[in-house]
Amino acid sequence: MSVVYLLRKELRAYFGSLFAYAVLSVSLALAGFFFYTDLVFFIVWGGVSLPKGLWTYFFVDVRFVMLFLIPALTMRLLAEEKKLGTMELLWTYPIRELSIILGKFLAALVVFLLLLVATLLYPLLIQTVYPVEWGPVLAGYLGLFLLGAAFIAVGLFISSLTDNQVVAAMATFGVLVLFWFLTWNEAATGEMFPELLRHLSLFDRFQNFAQGAIDSQEVVFFVCVTLLFLALAWQSLQSRRWRGGGEFTSLRAFFSAPSRYNWLVMAIINVGLVTLLIGVETLAIRYNRHWDLTPTKELSLSAQSRQILENLQDNVQVTAFYGERPEVYDILRDLLGQYAAESPYFHYTLLPLNRNRALAEEYGIRGYGYGKGVVELGDRWKVVNVGEASLNAAILSVMQTDQKVIYFLTGHGENNPRGYGARGYSAASRALEEENFQVKQLDLGREEEIPQDATVIVISGPRSDLLPEEEEKLTAFIRRGGNILFMLDPVDMPVLTQLLGEYGVVLSDDVVYDPENRLLEGDPLTPRIVLYNQDHPIVQNFAAYTLFSRARSVGTQTNGQTRDFIVTPFAQTGPGSWARLGDKEVRADAVDMEDFKVRPGPIPVAAAVTVKLDAGARPEDGKQAGLDQAAPEARLVVYGDSDFANNYFFNILGNRDFFLNTVHWLAEEEEFIATRPPKEETALPFSPLLLTARQSRLIFWTVGILQPAFVLLVGIIVSWRKKRRG
Repeated sequence: MSVVYLLRKELRAYFGSLFAYAVLSVSLALAGFFFYTDLVFFIVWGGVSLPKGLWTYFFVDVRFVMLFLIPALTMRLLAEEKKLGTMELLWTYPIRELSIILGKFLAALVVFLLLLVATLLYPLLIQTVYPVEWGPVLAGYLGLFLLGAAFIAVGLFISSLTDNQVVAAMATFGVLVLFWFLTWNEAATGEMFPELLRHLSLFDRFQNFAQGAIDSQEVVFFVCVTLLFLALAWQSLQSRRWRGGGEFTSLRAFFSAPSRYNWLVMAIINVGLVTLLIGVETLAIRYNRHWDLTPTKELSLSAQSRQILENLQDNVQVTAFYGERPEVYDILRDLLGQYAAESPYFHYTLLPLNRNRALAEEYGIRGYGYGKGVVELGDRWKVVNVGEASLNAAILSVMQTDQKVIYFLTGHGENNPRGYGARGYSAASRALEEENFQVKQLDLGREEEIPQDATVIVISGPRSDLLPEEEEKLTAFIRRGGNILFMLDPVDMPVLTQLLGEYGVVLSDDVVYDPENRLLEGDPLTPRIVLYNQDHPIVQNFAAYTLFSRARSVGTQTNGQTRDFIVTPFAQTGPGSWARLGDKEVRADAVDMEDFKVRPGPIPVAAAVTVKLDAGARPEDGKQAGLDQAAPEARLVVYGDSDFANNYFFNILGNRDFFLNTVHWLAEEEEFIATRPPKEETALPFSPLLLTARQSRLIFWTVGILQPAFVLLVGIIVSWRKKRRG
């Protein structure tokens, strides 16, 4: 009950005068200014991600408001009691020092919480013009609460050391600024100190909260810091009893009995307390739980990354180089730390580039190489710009001793795998190379047979049909266990139609419409593919939509297993789609002409075929396959569209993953089928949040003027009424 009594007493002291209202008013004015300027910056410069971008800016700026607010709130808590002599009066009551500490701490925390609650007006205002993802917002506010609690504990401890409020405020401000600057000059320290400094920096440990993630180790850290400084404040009050209520008078008095004994006991207690808190923090780091509250899970490893790490069987060492900017160190450490947490075979080292130039140059890293890293496995290594996608590609590269070769067929008007135009496939080729494939081109008219090193043949959007002798070469390739990806637009191709018909795939001369699943402002000839047969490995656990453009249907003679092959449709348009015969020119407005409806949806647009071959049909390691071995097989995939993987569509929705998963299945690498990390360069270049001039003025006046003025007005009224009552 004494804690509650002291809490009420302190709150009356805060809100019984103008001081608390003035401090809150100034803090809200600063917070409102930061929010409005962050919002304008976000809109003008085209923020990429509303949940991550705008709120990250705001929460980081609120830290600076706390540098002003917390010292002002805590400077009077104990210093004023000591100056007025009321501390001794408190001790005449049955109130323990711990109750005094907790009561004053909770009172300051309540005032700080009022500030946070008041700033909730900001996302509520945004909600009126654009939907707010509340997950990152709540993560940021949790981080601010924990950071504020730690700041208040620091201020309370410093207030217990002096009877001068100004000294307490300035000392608290100085200590908090030190926590802010702690990692700003890592280059001037030895290599063993950056990680330690980063662990001690309250500001750096807040960063994940600001971005929209909650880590249990960060929560435990802030709780430990808060408990440590509360314990120090409690000890400071305890020491006044056996120091005669006085400050240090002389060294002789300081070390005289009974002070000598009490100081020794306190030192032992503090060593034990710090050791305990370090142990708790170590366990929290080891058993950290990470909750990514961003809507697109931007702060978590992708499914592909986890899949790669799960398949690691040998130690992979990553050495990353950073410069003097602490945020670069934080980004590298957070990303590599997530990798290390997923696999005991993943290890990393962070080194300052300026101190390790010789080592960096051994790997060919010269000049401005900040953020570069070396991925090593055994005697194989690769230099990358450290990022999730590039790390995955490098790990795949060093894991596999040989590269599988993907041949793109040419000579029939196919899409150019090196073409950089909208219809080119350069983006797809780069993505394949990042997944450790080698991309080559193949002209069947000039080759007697398909090369022996071919893993997969890609036939992408031919404009003319194959010759019969070319079809024979493809058939021979299939019979020896070869794998082919057919990406066929609505073009009449009798030879390819006959070839695929032998394996249960039916190509009709039609085009698919799906008005219900077209994109906003898009045409029904470019629908989202929304139905997947997730029993097939290519789309197992596949959650993203894909976008096909002017696709044909891919039918099957049978859906299941036959004696010679297994054919499985695995992607379809929606129930409201339909297909019509394509004798006439394909036009988007033809969807409104009922006479063209031929076949109702859902319409299959992709099918996979597993061709069963004789047990001895394909040599294994130069020897005839034995009877005890599984019969070899060939794999075929047929798409009714080739545009979905060109440069224009490749990075839209799930097209990239859909294409790469297909190639991995054809290459018999099912373990690498997964959802990949998003490409930053393909993110939307403009903010989806736009404000009219009237909305902008309303937000400015509300958060920057009216809300702070209202709080100050309430304080003036309360102060005036108190003076009037005498």
